[in-house]
Amino acid sequence: MAKHIVLIDLVGAVPRRFDKPPLFPELARIFRTGGVRALKPVFPAVTCPVQVSMVTGAPPSQHGIIANGLFDRAERTVTMWTWPASRIQRAPVWEMLRKRMPRAKSAVMFFQGLKAAAADIFINPHPKHTPDGKTVPWCDSRPSGLYEELATKLGHFPLHKYWGPMADVDSSRWILDASLLTLAQYQPELSLVYVPHLDYVGQRCGPDSGEFAAEARRIDGLVSQFIADLGKAFAPSVPMVVLASEYAMVPVSRATLPNVALREAGLLRVSEDEGAEFLDLPASKAFAMADHQVAHVYVERDALDDAAAALAKLDGVAEVCRGERLRELGIAHPNTGELVLLSEPDAWFAYYWWHDPAKAPGFARTVDIHRKPGYDPVELFLDAENRCIPLDPGLVRGSHGLPPGEVAGCGVLASTQPLTLPPGPRVVTGLADALMKSLLSRES
Repeated sequence: MAKHIVLIDLVGAVPRRFDKPPLFPELARIFRTGGVRALKPVFPAVTCPVQVSMVTGAPPSQHGIIANGLFDRAERTVTMWTWPASRIQRAPVWEMLRKRMPRAKSAVMFFQGLKAAAADIFINPHPKHTPDGKTVPWCDSRPSGLYEELATKLGHFPLHKYWGPMADVDSSRWILDASLLTLAQYQPELSLVYVPHLDYVGQRCGPDSGEFAAEARRIDGLVSQFIADLGKAFAPSVPMVVLASEYAMVPVSRATLPNVALREAGLLRVSEDEGAEFLDLPASKAFAMADHQVAHVYVERDALDDAAAALAKLDGVAEVCRGERLRELGIAHPNTGELVLLSEPDAWFAYYWWHDPAKAPGFARTVDIHRKPGYDPVELFLDAENRCIPLDPGLVRGSHGLPPGEVAGCGVLASTQPLTLPPGPRVVTGLADALMKSLLSRES
């Protein structure tokens, strides 16, 4: 079987996009023999939890990565997009592989949920911030000096095109070019490559838009060429290529503001500084960490019923989950909120807590993914007149995160060689075991 496996995480790819007429015509041709099947994500169907489940074979209730952010109850602080690999409570597939095949190498290229991964080779964006407030594009990498080598050949990673109002296909092109150079040089047995571009197009324009279709065809060309180049890079060996995606995106038309509802219920407090309102988490009884179509609500025990009642009345909230329902969803874990909100299918959760936009803190109008206590897709837009991020969540046209159905909400799974998942529905938690078995079969 496979001597080398390259897993490509192509965000935004769903089974129906490979049917006639396909948005991914070249990829549909490459994977025609094995077929493109639905791959069910875990809940919540957002980047970090799904990527970690993809490589550990465990649901969030076991590995502990329950969102793209983390609320520290003791410190009463929120951090977004900073999950270190050390917080993952289940072993990833490359650690499993190392035990069975000590000489095998692994590479993790740009997986957001696996920062500073303990793989033999990895690269992840980690911009530098200068004393005068400038942001310098940079990446963490292993082996030492890998990013510097790649930047010499390709130029610096285009961070401003990876996220924010200038995000476009150039960042995914850089990732693919850097991955090809790296894999050709080190020849790892297992490689993971993240291609994010369609995620941003889907949120900005909607997954059914003409803009999404046009960008899908561009990505189809880039990824299919990458696959062809892999064959040359690993020759005479033929690498097995696995194409997967984390979730499906759905069209949305409205934003829901759970923190405003909690504030109106007297459970969330703010402090004012120079005319701007900031969250006062130590003084708050409840707070919602918004994350696409899911929100974790962290609530003091004596305010649980009041918070649930206030949020259940909020337009755009489909369900307020607690107790046994969290176990059913596979997200019962100490990191999880006492309440978890599910949006209506056409809605998503914004982190805002202010009534008057004039009192929003300064960072709300900037691309600042770490200071905002919730995910903010409005950072993909620009108020050109004022050269800032607009405070208009109604601009967002696509989102994701809700529990998937059998096909609706599912990503894709395809491979160039046979890949056998465990019996039952094809779920992302079966992928790590399937990759392991494919690699180990060459030893037998």
